[in-house]
Amino acid sequence: MSPVVPVLVRGAITLAWAAAVLAASGCGGGSTDTAAETSTTEVSTIPTSTISVPNRVLVMNSGNQQLVKPAEFVFNADGGVVGRHLRWTNWGQPAAIGVGAFSEHRFSTSNRVRFQSALRLSQLRVCNNAEYYTRASVAVPSSPIKPSFRSLPTPCG
Repeated sequence: MSPVVPVLVRGAITLAWAAAVLAASGCGGGSTDTAAETSTTEVSTIPTSTISVPNRVLVMNSGNQQLVKPAEFVFNADGGVVGRHLRWTNWGQPAAIGVGAFSEHRFSTSNRVRFQSALRLSQLRVCNNAEYYTRASVAVPSSPIKPSFRSLPTPCG
C-alpha cells in the first residue's frame, strides 16, 4: 500500500465530515433549481461602533501649525534644520518619508549648510479625531553617523 493512500483517506474523511456538518446545519441543502429563487437582504440590527476612527493624518511643525504633507518643514534638533520642496511617500502610514532640499544652521544664522536628505516622520498618535506624527528624524551633515531626531507636539500635549 502506498504512503499517499492514508493521506487521501484522511482527506476524504475530513471532506465527508464537513459535508455532513453543512447538511445538518441546513447549509448547502435544498433543491438544485436555483434559477427561479430570489434572495432578500435583511437590514442589520447590530449596533454600529461608537469608536471614532481618525480620518486625517497631520504633523505639527516648530510653529505649532497643523500640516498635511508639508512642502516645507522646520526641524529643530542639533541646530535649526529646514526641509524644502519635500515630496512625500507613505503619508498616513506608520512612517512617512519626505525627500527634499535641506539646510542646517551651524553656530550662527549666516553659516548654513545645504544638502539633500530625507525626513522620516513616525509614531502616530490619535488626538482630537486626527492622527499626528510625533517623531521626526533626518540625517544631517553635523551628525553623519546617526540621524538627528526630535519629538513632535500634538494639540493634546
